[in-house]
Amino acid sequence: MSDNQAANETAKSGTSRLRIILFVLLGLSLVGAAYDFLWARKQHRAAATRIDELLALKATGETITTIEPTTADQVHKAMMCQPVQTIEEDAYLEERYSWRSGLPWRTHDIHVIYNYQQPRQVHDFSVGTKPAPSQYPVRPPAATPTTAEEAATIEAALKAAATARERANERK
Repeated sequence: MSDNQAANETAKSGTSRLRIILFVLLGLSLVGAAYDFLWARKQHRAAATRIDELLALKATGETITTIEPTTADQVHKAMMCQPVQTIEEDAYLEERYSWRSGLPWRTHDIHVIYNYQQPRQVHDFSVGTKPAPSQYPVRPPAATPTTAEEAATIEAALKAAATARERANERK
């Protein structure tokens, strides 16, 4: 009988440990879900709304009298944070803003894409997913002369532009 009682006590202690582990995991998942719904998603939605309003105001000209493009500094102020990742290519600059979800491996992301011109100007943005290839700007290819006549024309235009700049500087 004593062997039977010892086996029952061992089985009961193993079952109670399993219950404790399951309740701890349930508690952690409830805390993660509450964090995701009460804080992370709200922050993500608020930032998406701010950047959408910033770009909408620029497009309609409601508050901006000059037609100035939206720059990275204006986006940083609107997002109220700095990007967590920056990818710079020849044709574009992409910034990723991220908010951690209730699950450790999941994030809420906003991708902002700037064109190649200096200073960088917002080209497009994407909420939640990586932008589609059609959302990225395409840099026009450099003018490369194919004939000697084209090369001479480009050379003459460059010289004329340099002369005009020098004259403008002399007048100042």
